[in-house]
Amino acid sequence: MPARGYTLTAGLVLLATGLLGWHGAAVAQRPDRPWQPAPDTPAPIARTQSPSAPATHALDPVATPLSAGGHELLPVIACTKAASKPAPAPIVRVSATDAPASSKGSPAVEKPAAPAAGAVAAVAVEKIGPDSATVGQPFGYEIIVRNPGATAAQFVRVQDKLPENLRYLGSEPSGEMQAGQLLWNLGTMEPGAQRRIEVQVQATGDGEVLTTATATCSARTNLRTKVSQPKLSLVKKGPETAQVGDKVKFELVVSNLGSGPAEKVLLRDKMPAGLQHPAQRAPGEVIEADLGTVAPGQTKTIDMSATAIQPGRFVNEASISATGMTEVKAQAVVIVNDVSLSLRKSGPDQANPNQELEYALVVTNTGAASAANVKLIDTLPEGLAFVSASDGGIHDTKTHVVQWDVASLPPGQSKTFSVRVKAAKSGDWTNQAVVRTEHGRETRAESTVHVEGVPAMLLEVVDLDDPVEVGAETTYEVRVVNQGTAPCTNVTVICDVPAGLDLLGAEGPVTKRTQGKRVTFEPLPKLAAKADVIYKVKVRATRAGDWRFRAWLSSDHLPQAIYEDESTQVYSDDEAAPFGHQEMNKR
Repeated sequence: MPARGYTLTAGLVLLATGLLGWHGAAVAQRPDRPWQPAPDTPAPIARTQSPSAPATHALDPVATPLSAGGHELLPVIACTKAASKPAPAPIVRVSATDAPASSKGSPAVEKPAAPAAGAVAAVAVEKIGPDSATVGQPFGYEIIVRNPGATAAQFVRVQDKLPENLRYLGSEPSGEMQAGQLLWNLGTMEPGAQRRIEVQVQATGDGEVLTTATATCSARTNLRTKVSQPKLSLVKKGPETAQVGDKVKFELVVSNLGSGPAEKVLLRDKMPAGLQHPAQRAPGEVIEADLGTVAPGQTKTIDMSATAIQPGRFVNEASISATGMTEVKAQAVVIVNDVSLSLRKSGPDQANPNQELEYALVVTNTGAASAANVKLIDTLPEGLAFVSASDGGIHDTKTHVVQWDVASLPPGQSKTFSVRVKAAKSGDWTNQAVVRTEHGRETRAESTVHVEGVPAMLLEVVDLDDPVEVGAETTYEVRVVNQGTAPCTNVTVICDVPAGLDLLGAEGPVTKRTQGKRVTFEPLPKLAAKADVIYKVKVRATRAGDWRFRAWLSSDHLPQAIYEDESTQVYSDDEAAPFGHQEMNKR
């Protein structure tokens, strides 16, 4: 063919190629869909794609070569041979998946990372565009970003790096150009979501144009950690007042008002010296109790009872502590009053036998607190017999005790009780009484009475032989007995011997003196109750007859002397003894 014919043919080919390139560029710039070859002229497509890209965009392993009527075209991206005939520019698809561990920021073309399971976010990026373009002619490509994972991808960002020989014309959505890179912030993409970015560019020089798109994202997952805080409260309850000897009951209420458990809760109670807890070895010693764990909303009540051992104002302070918490304190104030009772007993100090006596017992509350459950006890001695008691007093015949129960006695008030007794025996008798509080504190009082005894004198005179013969001897026994309840003093016995009898002698517990036929014994200082004494007078019968021996008795307790006669029958030798008289005297 002539040179002109070759030139014309080459020009037509170049014109056709330019037109096809322009057509592909125009298609690629359509905003509604990516460019696709015409159905009647299929064009080879060079594709590179990550394994996470959808199956509909699978890549052909090798692009089909183009034919140019004996002339070889410039190679395109991913092409290894020239095409057999002119065709529109093919589409290049490049996909990548971004995962936080190994593929963030790099296209996963050769070794892409698979989307992570669970809460791992991942995005796949795919690029579609022509494999050839003309200098100065605009063309377009599309970036497709998908979320193939099962969780939302947060803060999705696409970067597209443009080479120096490619000018950026615009994009939908609009991107931001920074240092040769286009940037798009796509926000959040739900699982399965897809976003398309259409980019318009223009080549400013020949050669291979390589654009690199990178999609990155952040995964977001929530970790809920419940932060709890224990909050302990301590309330101490107790009485405002108490009495010495009372059991003072304190209650410690430990509550956890917070949201978390309080662990290793330790309770410490500083019991003051005036209050004694059973666990204390010494007054004022601190008491500790391990409460363990107190759960939120839980309340524990601890009894911290103590005995009031002395009067005064006492502050009972307690505290609780737990792991990681500051100490919480509470206190209770109790005023301990001393119940003080006085007892006064009054009654006669002298009495006669069988005389009734009345004793008054006055109980007074001299303390500052009311006395309750008071008992008054009066113990009667042996010489006083119970007659009656006021105010419901009860007498125990076995113990000789009279008891009254006093329900309550306010401060400063007094109450009088009385008991009537009978002087049963002479002597000095002490009547003891005691008033006792409900805690065992006692106050005592006593009264002594002297019961005068009554002497009861008995005088007996007996002749030991009766009748007696003239010239015979006999003895008279004079017996003095104190049958009363009191001793007799200055007991004096005088004996008179009758005319028919002669005095031979006398003996007794005291000395004597004689004057004619009278024997006077010195006074006996004391003759105890129920005691007796014997005097003896010896005589001789001198004349027959009925002779009367007389004994006189006097003492301090007798208003006048008393006497007793004893008849003795004396007979002579020519007279028979009067038998009846003899027997009578013996009886």
